[in-house]
Amino acid sequence: MIIYCPAYNAKSTLEELLERTAAQAKAFAKQGICLEKFIIVNDGSTDSTGALLAKLGKKHKFIQAINKQKNEGATAAVFTGMEAALALAAAGGKAAVRRTILVRMDSDLEHQPEDLPLLTGHITNGQDNACVGYIPIDSRSGRFWAWFNRIFGMAESREFLGLEIPQFCPGFYAMQAATLAKISPSLERMSEEYSAKYGEEMLFLDLAVLAVAKKQGKKTAVACLRPIEDGRIKRQPFGKLLRYFSYHKKGTAFLRTHL
Repeated sequence: MIIYCPAYNAKSTLEELLERTAAQAKAFAKQGICLEKFIIVNDGSTDSTGALLAKLGKKHKFIQAINKQKNEGATAAVFTGMEAALALAAAGGKAAVRRTILVRMDSDLEHQPEDLPLLTGHITNGQDNACVGYIPIDSRSGRFWAWFNRIFGMAESREFLGLEIPQFCPGFYAMQAATLAKISPSLERMSEEYSAKYGEEMLFLDLAVLAVAKKQGKKTAVACLRPIEDGRIKRQPFGKLLRYFSYHKKGTAFLRTHL
């Protein structure tokens, strides 16, 4: 298993994230699953994220830090991590690509390492090519934010995935390396076209990953994750909801013409 994760000014969560992942890696090892690498893409952080990664890398050998000199945005950081993960899998040969599971997650601990088995289990049982996890968003993050996730998450997932996911563009999922390797060129072309058309990054990349996989006949399962921990709740401002509604409109229109 290889995890890839974008991080920007993440010094307050990284150490706990990686310590909890290390504990989960021990549990995985008992099941015969090896955490090969946890790739952290430090997207030009201006805090001590880079120094913290260097320190933690001496303790946990599974850490691979990619330090960008300037902030290039979440989509570019995810692509950087994805490419690094695919390269690692490919270095092991075709057999490694077939058996390796790649996991995309965030660094803010809304995605909890203890939920990893919920995602990987659907793939190791041989029934699915991918599994996406959704966080049950509740009113602690704001009443309108909970409503937005439920309404627009369901609309997008039903249309493009044939699934019911009550979270807007969830970004915590596991996928066979072979599946991601097959669809990554299409994703890069889509991202370039979207940026050229709208002059902004393709922030719905995670939805596009799952939608393109479905178009190519791959099976995706859904897992309900544990709620966000109380200490990690972020009250989302109404202005952010409006920006996300704009992303939703442009993203769904774009996907309809590219799938």
